[in-house]
This record gives sequence, C-alpha cells and structure tokens, in this order.
Amino acid sequence: MGFLRWVDRHLWSLPVLIFLLAELTFGLWSAVSSKPVLLTSAPLTARQAVYSSLTGSSSALLGLAVAAVAILAAFGPRPARPGQPDRSERRLARARTIIAGSLLAASFFLLVVVITATVALAVDVRNTGTAPSPRSSRRRVLPALSAYLSAASGSRSSSSNGRDSKESARARTALV
Repeated sequence: MGFLRWVDRHLWSLPVLIFLLAELTFGLWSAVSSKPVLLTSAPLTARQAVYSSLTGSSSALLGLAVAAVAILAAFGPRPARPGQPDRSERRLARARTIIAGSLLAASFFLLVVVITATVALAVDVRNTGTAPSPRSSRRRVLPALSAYLSAASGSRSSSSNGRDSKESARARTALV
C-alpha cells in the first residue's frame, strides 16, 4: 500500500515504471526463448514498416505532450482575490505541476522511442531472425523450378513412360 501511495504522490514515476517493466519483460522473454522474438523474427520490410510507424506516432505524441506542458506552464498560480481562500489555488497549481512532470517524463520516453526507431531504421538492414532470406529461398526455388520445367517439357516431347512421370513427380515435390 505504501508503494501505491508513493506512486500517487510521484505521478511522474508511472511512465518510468511502465517503461522499465516492459523492457524487463521483453528482455527476459528474449533471454529465455531459443528462437528470435518480436521484431527479430519479422522480415526486413515488416521491421522497417514498424520502425517508420513508431517514429511517426511517437513524434506526434511527443509534440502533443510538449504542447500540453507549454500550456500548463502558462497557467501559473493566480494571485488570490481578497476574501477568497488561497489554499485551493495552491492545490490547483500543485496539480498542474504534477501533471506537467508526468508529461515531461512521458515525453522523455517518447523521445527515446523516436531516436531508437530512427536509428534502427537506418541500421537494421540485414535479414535476421527466422525470416528466410531472399537469396536462400531463391537458391532452393530456381533449381527445383528448372527441374520441373525440364521434366514437364521432356514428358511432352518424349513418349509417356514411367521414368518421365517419376522425374516430373520428384521435381514437383522439390518445388513445393
């Protein structure tokens, strides 16, 4: 209960805790798994699309958060009018400060996402993970395709005997 009270009093820590918890979870998942996880297992074009989307979305949210902080900063504590309590205005000013601090913490992590996704878009150029590379799949398909086409053309030109149909069947299974 004390931890939740601390988080309630230090609202800026919520984005920090969520970011750290997500990072810890994905790091443990990656360490425990024997196969690549998440983006590592995706093909290069899919990863680049995710990086581009992350950069665009995070930069838009970053701009929104910074604009909200600028607006909240403009609303400083107003001087109390005679006969009105000063206490409520101080509470409102404190609440605006807490919200601005939370938005700044979230802005920092949005900035981290924008920078990381932009760098990943520039650096991640190799096909890694479980996605088949285009060259290796081409090496398997082209010989099988040529064997299939030669067996198909050979069976049309020669008489249909058992040997031609067996070669054609072998080429078809190699293609699949």
